[in-house]
Amino acid sequence: MSIFGKKKKDVEKEPVKSWVPGSDPGYFKKEDGKTYVHNTGRDYQINLEEDFMQLRSFADDMSTSWTLKVEKNGVFVWSRPSQDATKSAVNILKMFAVFDETTPEVMYNVLHDADYRPVWDTSMGAGYNICRLDSNNDLGYYMLKLPTGVTNRDFCNKRSWVCAGNREFIIMNRSEPHERCPETKCVRAVSIISGYLIRQHGKGCSITYVSQSDPKGWIPTSILNHVITSNGPSVIEKLRVVARAYPEWKAKNNPDSLPWLTPEQPWSVAVENQTVEWYAKKTGASMDSIFPPSSANGVSEAPKPEEAKPEETKPEEAKAEEATEEPKEEEKKEEEPKLEEAEKEEAKPAEETERKEEEKKEEVNGETTSP
Repeated sequence: MSIFGKKKKDVEKEPVKSWVPGSDPGYFKKEDGKTYVHNTGRDYQINLEEDFMQLRSFADDMSTSWTLKVEKNGVFVWSRPSQDATKSAVNILKMFAVFDETTPEVMYNVLHDADYRPVWDTSMGAGYNICRLDSNNDLGYYMLKLPTGVTNRDFCNKRSWVCAGNREFIIMNRSEPHERCPETKCVRAVSIISGYLIRQHGKGCSITYVSQSDPKGWIPTSILNHVITSNGPSVIEKLRVVARAYPEWKAKNNPDSLPWLTPEQPWSVAVENQTVEWYAKKTGASMDSIFPPSSANGVSEAPKPEEAKPEETKPEEAKAEEATEEPKEEEKKEEEPKLEEAEKEEAKPAEETERKEEEKKEEVNGETTSP
């Protein structure tokens, strides 16, 4: 009994469940036709092909809605107004860059690997995985450190990913609440939509990145929009460096731990590559050099090791003819020195016999000489 009356009963919290590979995620559909799973008192939408395709189309779009703001060191940054000002007045950002020295597979792993993130992301104050919803969706926490005088921001996001085959990958996230991700002294920022579209580009890869993230707080929108677009190239340059260093780092740090890898889920429809076509036209590159032709959607498959060719079997008659064929001129030249050597070897015993006969004759005649 408390002096304030009855003691408040502790609210029983539903335990956090995390999907285990091979188990049933517990999918179910709602009236909106979307697929969901239940976790810790809340239903979470599972992103499927339709959702990934929506992000891809938006990221790849090159309509006049986008305004090119920055072009520096091969990095292109566009901006467009918010699609829903009631959610946020912060502009939507788009960046495109080519990474000649990094394959799509390595870049995909770099952006996924939570163990590698603290190694290179100096702005990361904290980060952890809350739970995994299924093979392609999870929930996580990220805290962004900001300069002195500005309150740090944090995010609670649902992340989704897909390997679409033909060396193409998508990673996307959107803010979602979770009871294990409560608001703290940080300002709770919101990711309205963010995503990476990774494609093959010759021997390397390209990244198309789109994002609308609202840091909230008192910072004027005009300043935010300027900072977001102007900082784009420096972010990409840092990513170039860490991507090149990743293979060596991963080889020494849990090289077999790649839990984000899933079977390929190829697109069921043909896709466009508008941003890549724009880049090719601007730089004079050919699409065949970017996407070596081998697939319907213009993106080639990963190179495969050469297979050993089976030996050709020949009919017995052909083998007999080969056995009776005259040796070729080159073969004759190779055989001549061998025959000469053999003849010399055969001649040696005869010469030795003749020499001994001569010595006997000399002994008989008393004319032997010392060696």
